[in-house]
Amino acid sequence: MRLRLTVVLLSFGVVLNAASGVSLAILCSENGSTCPGSVSQLQATGLFSSVTGFDTTLTTPTLAQISGYGAVLASTNNLYSPNNPTALGNLLASYYNPGVNHLTIAAYAYSSSSSIAGAVMAGNYAALTTSGSIADVSGNLVAVVPSDPIFQGISLSSVLYSHDAFYAHPALAPGATLLATDGAGVNMIARSANGVIDFNMYTGGRGQSAAFFMLVGQSLLTSSITSLSQNSGPVGAPVTITGANFGATQGTSTVTFNGISALVTSWSATSITATVPSGATTGNVVVRVSGVQSNGLTFTLTAAVPALGPVAGLLLLAGMLVVAFYSLRRRQIA
Repeated sequence: MRLRLTVVLLSFGVVLNAASGVSLAILCSENGSTCPGSVSQLQATGLFSSVTGFDTTLTTPTLAQISGYGAVLASTNNLYSPNNPTALGNLLASYYNPGVNHLTIAAYAYSSSSSIAGAVMAGNYAALTTSGSIADVSGNLVAVVPSDPIFQGISLSSVLYSHDAFYAHPALAPGATLLATDGAGVNMIARSANGVIDFNMYTGGRGQSAAFFMLVGQSLLTSSITSLSQNSGPVGAPVTITGANFGATQGTSTVTFNGISALVTSWSATSITATVPSGATTGNVVVRVSGVQSNGLTFTLTAAVPALGPVAGLLLLAGMLVVAFYSLRRRQIA
């Protein structure tokens, strides 16, 4: 089999080299091996506290074996299929808890001969769907949503990834968001309706560059903001941030309003309430989890309405009574 290695116009400009505290499990179909190439490369990114490989060509791991990991990467090889593709897909769906842990499914999971099946490839779990069409891809990678947090710190410059004639040309699943293509009409990266990342690129060790594995790693860590309860308000106003993958508790994670840290009053995996901080200006609200920041949504700072003191309140009331008295007198005279 002949493989091609192509330089993609992506590279990382900011290296996130502090371990996030998230442990990663890699489930791969690699001829009885425990994913040595991807394990070593993803450990080298410095993004994970630990990286462990599981071979799925011989057996499917149990939920008990992987439930303690904060993130899971599942992939197949074009020459080796999972022992039980449906059982593997059902396991991944059972593992994934939107907003709490992270799941990326990579090639050749969408190629019919090596695909993953089961629940994770359907419904809100699916971002890319197996179309049955396989052929080579261009070797390029073009961001459709450049502001998405998986591309954080990644600029247009050499990332290397392998590709061949066994690559799927998958369709975009209903409700999914397309994040990147090969620039020639093939869907390469997408996020499902409930936050699973589908990565139509092979993540085993075939000469890919460090920047490529940084992109894979960030796909397994990023949080995302979908909406704010209000898009404008004064200092001191409460704002509820809705999204995914914030983590069950705040820990060391933060919320900023245009770079100014905010006081958090409640935190869950999919919802955060924070108070607009003193010194904030109009700009993006951003959540930073495990050292990686989310996308930003614009919040416009407005002036606070001054509160009336007791004397001012009495004067206002007296004025209103005077106006009411003269209005009544005019009606009586008329």
